[in-house]
Amino acid sequence: MPLTNLEKAVEKKAQEQADALLASARGEADARLRRDSERMREEHARRLDALGRELQADLDRQVGDAETKNRREVLRIKNEIIAELFGKALDGIVSLPGNGYAEWLGAQLKKLPNAGKEMTLRVHPRDKELVARQIRALGIAAPVADLDEDVRGGFVAQGKGRNLDFTTDSLMQEMRETLTEKAVSKLFESEADSR
Repeated sequence: MPLTNLEKAVEKKAQEQADALLASARGEADARLRRDSERMREEHARRLDALGRELQADLDRQVGDAETKNRREVLRIKNEIIAELFGKALDGIVSLPGNGYAEWLGAQLKKLPNAGKEMTLRVHPRDKELVARQIRALGIAAPVADLDEDVRGGFVAQGKGRNLDFTTDSLMQEMRETLTEKAVSKLFESEADSR
């Protein structure tokens, strides 16, 4: 059945309107797709940036923790070296060549108040005979007994309500702060130079 001109014109007009609506809908859909895509790209970039900052912060924290742990370990090792150094220094006092240790003990015994009257001298068992000879030579009439503490040398003078510590360990403890500073600068000067 042939279409009349009017039907063709209506069909053409309807087709044009349909094509225009379809083109408009496609344009709106494309625009919405571009906006949504752009928004999604921005959101993705924002999330990636946030994740990057979070990962960098985590990495910085882990690096900081590792550096702190390493510094603590280095400090622990340095303290062990220094403790060993002081231990050897204490052993060195007791094993001074010749009469060195005996002379040092004599000098300490001369520091006793009232020539050690009314005092008991407590010494390392190894030094008992040496101290007995020293006090006889110095005219000190103090009894000599074993020291209950673990010390390398020297003595503790015990009297009425007071103890005077002349042990090598306490002497070294008193000098430790000053000596530690000097020992650290000598032992680890190459490390300080490399910084």
